[in-house]
Amino acid sequence: MKKQTAHPPKKRREGDSLWLFKVRGAGPVDRVLVALILVIQLFGLVMLFSVSYPSAYSQYEDSFHYIRSQAIFAAGGLLIMWAASYFRYRYLWALRWVIYFFTLALLVAVFFFTPPDEVAGYHRWFYIGGSTFQPSEIAKFSLAVICAYLGARYYKKIRSSYFWSRATVFGVLVFLAVILPYLVLVALEPHLSATVILLCIGIAVMYAAGLDGRWCALGILVAAAGLTLVLLVVNQPDHPISQMLLSMLPEHAQPRIQLWKNPFSDPLGDGMQTVQGLYAIGSGGWTGLGIGSSRQKYLWVPEPYNDFIFAIVCEELGFIGALVILGLFAALVVRMYWISMRCPDRFGSLLGVGLATQIGVQVFFNVGVVTNLLPNTGISLPFFSYGGTSLVMLLGQMGIMLAISRTVSRKKETPAEAPSPQAKQKEETT
Repeated sequence: MKKQTAHPPKKRREGDSLWLFKVRGAGPVDRVLVALILVIQLFGLVMLFSVSYPSAYSQYEDSFHYIRSQAIFAAGGLLIMWAASYFRYRYLWALRWVIYFFTLALLVAVFFFTPPDEVAGYHRWFYIGGSTFQPSEIAKFSLAVICAYLGARYYKKIRSSYFWSRATVFGVLVFLAVILPYLVLVALEPHLSATVILLCIGIAVMYAAGLDGRWCALGILVAAAGLTLVLLVVNQPDHPISQMLLSMLPEHAQPRIQLWKNPFSDPLGDGMQTVQGLYAIGSGGWTGLGIGSSRQKYLWVPEPYNDFIFAIVCEELGFIGALVILGLFAALVVRMYWISMRCPDRFGSLLGVGLATQIGVQVFFNVGVVTNLLPNTGISLPFFSYGGTSLVMLLGQMGIMLAISRTVSRKKETPAEAPSPQAKQKEETT
């Protein structure tokens, strides 16, 4: 792997244009990544139409209501992805604080918009001309950018052997200073699933930047303690500690935690979505009922086109089809990490890690919620779930990932070009 620099040199390189878009001299995009994105997106549109037309006809008397809107956003998102693939992502280094504080302003401003009656108490969206805009989707990308900058800027100090001095200040406290404002604002919306994703993005970039293993061990212990408390709440809800912890959660999240162990205790109430989703998964069997043949999508699973779309995918495509889709997502995330590890500058590498982590964590949590492995937190499945803001942001981020892939050299090193053992040793020490 090539030696990474904290940020790109200012010297203009041969083939670079003077504009934001590097057209002349740009390397090819990673074709494997492009193929994976297009295949997953095509799968997502097909399944969204199959899942959504009963709900669309019931609500709007138009079976194409959801797929028409999603297809328009997908077309626009793919154009943005293509344009972003030529974007000189290194300019994000210079725009880091503009992006960060602009997103922070959006997260604050959303609290001044009065939500409709059906989502009273939730301040997650801007309502503009009949459309919605979710600033937490921008926050995921913004946090990846600022954390990648911090990791690249303070890389040597983060890897310092002085555990309780520089490594603590630059490897933990500096990151927390930019992560916590996002976490607090998104949690107050309230949007717990997005809060968890933001936290995972920050932790992943911190780890990739060289965070001391002792901090990672401490983080594992804290996570284990948190899991123990959750299990206490689920198994002993009448315990005083459980009651105290439940009182600290948002009102809408309390019954979801309590029903996590046995959603069938309230199959027509708060547990209905989970119960009907499990029915859909179970009825799919090995090969599924066939695309378009789902029974649970006929108004049994609430909003099947959104968070629980994977349940209907399992019903129509079966266990084998679900494994194929999960395999495509796994290949996408692995390819993104592969590109990130081979990026010639550290900023691009850490940015790629943040973007890959977002996809991986979001898929894991969505599948975990649908299968009742995790409490129902309401988290969308990338490229599949209905939502214009999420899809456009996602495809735009894929464009940035493709731009990073242009910097990865795929030419095999000849013996003359291969670094000497002394050079390798020097690179490892730096």
